[in-house]
Amino acid sequence: MQVDRYCFKMGTLLVYLFLVGRTSVFAQSITASNFHVGGTSVKIGEGANMVLKEGLFVENSASFINNGNIYLDNEEEETLKINTLLDGKGIYYIYGVADYTFVGTEAGISSLSINGGNTLWLENDLAVTNSLILEDGIIEVADDHILEVQSADADAISFNNSIDNTSFVRGTVERNIALGNEYSFPLGTSAEGFHPFLIGNISSEGYVGVTYEPNFSSTWNSLGTEVELEEIGGWKVTTTESNISFIPGLSLYNINSVLDGDYNIFYSEIPDVISPEFSLDFNSRTEGTNLISGDNYAAGTFALAKIITTTVGVDGIPVPELVNFIVKNGDGRTTFEVPGIYNYSSVSLAVYDRFGNLVYKSNNYANDFDSKSYRAGTYFYELILKTTEDESIVLRNIIEIMERN
Repeated sequence: MQVDRYCFKMGTLLVYLFLVGRTSVFAQSITASNFHVGGTSVKIGEGANMVLKEGLFVENSASFINNGNIYLDNEEEETLKINTLLDGKGIYYIYGVADYTFVGTEAGISSLSINGGNTLWLENDLAVTNSLILEDGIIEVADDHILEVQSADADAISFNNSIDNTSFVRGTVERNIALGNEYSFPLGTSAEGFHPFLIGNISSEGYVGVTYEPNFSSTWNSLGTEVELEEIGGWKVTTTESNISFIPGLSLYNINSVLDGDYNIFYSEIPDVISPEFSLDFNSRTEGTNLISGDNYAAGTFALAKIITTTVGVDGIPVPELVNFIVKNGDGRTTFEVPGIYNYSSVSLAVYDRFGNLVYKSNNYANDFDSKSYRAGTYFYELILKTTEDESIVLRNIIEIMERN
């Protein structure tokens, strides 16, 4: 096969390149307006730089190896059409001032850097084999498609993890995960800002995909439950293997500030449905700018929850401290107990399931709401205590019924 060797200095050539039928080796630097590769082999050597002022088109019959740097430096909207793996150890820099649209099937790029302040629109799946560098600009992934990072290195995706970060992914990011690592997913939207997601304590290897859902909270809150979700949205998490579990970390970033309040992790195991089936994690804790769970979870939808609770009493009257977790099996207590219940002249309790249905009612409560009679899950209660002075204490909160494995 004939080999053509191009050895141009940067800025000396501005042409439309169409290569087919021979091997081309770029050993130094070249600038071109457009690059179309079909039925041939192209190699970019180490230390070589290629600047493309317009688009890049690589057909599936081509072999393309980049061990240098390719700068996609467009001034007008252009298209990247890639139908094969662009192999090698080099980096592709989305560097121009205008947007790029990516199309192509079974496409892969060695390393990708977004640093021109523009947007890369992915209309098909794209695999990044080594590293994704987010410095300045957004990657928009179309619905039902993914941006896949194949390296299991925890630092395979690098980004600025601060509230004012403007370089992230809108859509689904899927990462290859390995035991012992902690992984971040840099997600957000132009309107809602930066909302990353964190996973750790991974149970097994595989791929985890995360999508930020900006409207999830609003849709959920329209169900009218006693649990109110924070308006920043939610995160949908999927896994390639059903046995993968992890500890989730939910970002506390709002658009202009870090949320400060008493939040719990909301979890629904049905990722694609706004379902009334959910649980609340009361073992979650704030670490930096994340709400971290103390337990492992499988795939599902996560959000920040605020429980609408009320305590109405009279100054000077102590409010009983209630334990809102009941294990329905095992040797422990299975009833919902009010401390010092006999010190009140009357006690009434109403309990509702997550659908808002009344499942228990007593106007003469005697610590006899027994979790053995109910399925595991989250319930809501209204407890009214009357003191001997005929003053009322009203408590509204949740009861979490759990099963011991």
